[in-house]
Parts: sequence; structure tokens; C-alpha cells
Amino acid sequence: MNQYIRYGIYKPEEIFPFLVDQSLVRDMKTLGIKHADPLFKKATEKNYDGHSVKMYSTRYHLFKKNLVCVGCGMRGSYFALEKDKKAVADRCHFNLYGVNGDKEILFTQDHIVPISKGGASNALSNLQTMCTVCNHKKADNHTVKLSDEQELMCLIREYNKADEKATKLGTNLAKVSEALWRSGTISLDRLLELLPVGYASFKLRALNKKQKILMLGEYE
Repeated sequence: MNQYIRYGIYKPEEIFPFLVDQSLVRDMKTLGIKHADPLFKKATEKNYDGHSVKMYSTRYHLFKKNLVCVGCGMRGSYFALEKDKKAVADRCHFNLYGVNGDKEILFTQDHIVPISKGGASNALSNLQTMCTVCNHKKADNHTVKLSDEQELMCLIREYNKADEKATKLGTNLAKVSEALWRSGTISLDRLLELLPVGYASFKLRALNKKQKILMLGEYE
């Protein structure tokens, strides 16, 4: 059973040109302009067939960046203006949908590095477009199964932005880095090239030491 009340269907080109940059939202908040202020609403909302829609959602910006599910390759083809049937507030939003045969598939934003594993919650750098079918299949286990360096690079970006006390991020970065190296997915030289200089100063000495031990073991 559908959980949404639908009011209309819109093409991506009817949505994307009117998205509001989130930096504007931050600036207005800094100036003390609150969400309920008419000035805030005028600057950040747009009317679609009598329904006022907030146009600064992170999801919308993610879908503008990529309409294709990273899991199965399905393309989101249209937006539906909808309201959750259980929502108390009379507020509509856009949901992205793709079509598989005769089935309508809802799209969502997926965290590349799960929040539970230290990933940033709303940073575009840690989000990817995914249909709900693929999203439901994905387990939150952070097992390293990479054929490229996407997850590692995302962790590095978040680590670089965090303060020195972000030990959880540092620990996860260490685990992923070592797992990639041990599995042969990435060479030690490439790891040296990618990891932050300050971070690598002690961690890679340990990796080098382990590599020497492994090499000695092969020749004994």
C-alpha cells in the first residue's frame, strides 16, 4: 500500500533549475532569519500547483548530480509531488521514481560510508543515488568489497574535515586502508599517495613493518 498522497508528476527539468543552494540557507540562519520567517520562505520555497515546496533538500541536490542508481543502473525518470499519509504537517515534497517494467520504483539517498561507521550524515560527498530495491539489499556491514577507491576517498575527505578528536573516523580509515592493502585491492605505494600526510606518518610505518614481515616469511 502506498504511503503517499500524490498531487502531480514533474520532469527533472521542472525541478532542478529552482533548487536553492544550501549555503544560502546557512547564511540566512546565521543572520537570525528562521524557517517560519516570510523572507526565509520566499527565498527557499517554490509553489507547485498550490503546494509550497522547500527547494534546498540534500536529496534534490544529489539527484541533480546523478539520476542513476549506483546499484542496478536504473534511471530516475520523473518526480512526484507527494505528502506522507502519516505526516501531521500539511507539507509536500518531491520523490524521485524510476520504472522497471510496469512497476514504479522509488529512489533514495544512500550513505557510501554508513553513519554507524563514521560516515557524514548529510554531506554530498558521502551520498549516492540508489533505488529502494538496491538500498534494501545493502547491508550496513562496511565490508570492503571495492574494485576502486571510492569508499576510501570518501573516508579521507571526512577525516580531513574533522577535528583531531575524530577518533572513530581515524579508526575506520585505518581499518579500511589496511583491509584494502591486505586484500591486494590497493598497493602500499598507492596508499601512501592517498592517505593524509599527518595521518600516514605513523600508520604507514606500521604497514611497512608488516609488509617486511610478510616478505621475510615468503623467503624463509
